[in-house]
Amino acid sequence: MGFLDNLLSGSKKDTSGPLFPRNRKEVFFDLFHNRKMALVEINLLCVLFALPSILLIFLVFLYKGNIDALIASGDIILVDPLNVELSKNIILFQTNNALFAILIPLNLVASLGLAGGFYVMQRLVYAENISVWHDFFVGLKRNAREYSLLALVISLSLFFLSFVTGYYKMAEMPLAVEIISYAVAVLQFVIVLGTCLFAFPQANLYQMKFGMLLKNSFRLFISSVFKSIGVLMMTLAPLGLLYVPVPMFQSVVSVVLILFMFSFVILIWVLFANRYFDKYLNPHAHEEIIDKGMKKSL
Repeated sequence: MGFLDNLLSGSKKDTSGPLFPRNRKEVFFDLFHNRKMALVEINLLCVLFALPSILLIFLVFLYKGNIDALIASGDIILVDPLNVELSKNIILFQTNNALFAILIPLNLVASLGLAGGFYVMQRLVYAENISVWHDFFVGLKRNAREYSLLALVISLSLFFLSFVTGYYKMAEMPLAVEIISYAVAVLQFVIVLGTCLFAFPQANLYQMKFGMLLKNSFRLFISSVFKSIGVLMMTLAPLGLLYVPVPMFQSVVSVVLILFMFSFVILIWVLFANRYFDKYLNPHAHEEIIDKGMKKSL
């Protein structure tokens, strides 16, 4: 657990007593051990708001998985019957463009779930009394604007990434141009996602203009770039288990993800971001929340 401890802790251990977690790693395991039902409730509420996006992605996934059969049966008309591979890439390109375009408004709906989820999770991390359903909708109302704008930024970034990677599967371009384009597309998405790693928790904790929110979050991402990328990879890695070609295993993973995926990601992001807020932001104006939730004196 040294890797997780290194990513989340960043603060001195509280030796005043065993009643409260001493560091953020212990907060993580304490919540999963003692507040499982609260985490499940948060997760299911987030899933509810993300359901349109999830269903669309699932349907497109099924369509793309059967595209060869649809071509063979003649249900799909090829642009160039003499070049099946190129025609297939064009179909996939068009499908992905349509998918990520439609996801833009759907992700705005999903962001409302995150607005409530981050609010409740932060209160759990701070060891405050909560009512999941009540506090979820308090957070939704409070954070809706900023979270919708962040979802819009992520959705546009994802659309650009998909467009670039799909375009160069069809176009005949110099290899150097293709490599540079891929690198730019991936880099901008990593920067956007890394910035949002801090922006979501920061928008929930502090009142500030959206431009300042992005500026502060970008600076925090750059100051912790390698650890931030590690957190992003760790929180998104469970999705990769869905690609293990064993139906029973996929079914089990799907159930676990439905129950815990959003809560897992939100909790990790909140704990990681709080570490840097306590280091760079809170000492100047919010000393009362430094290491909050990790002291016996709560």
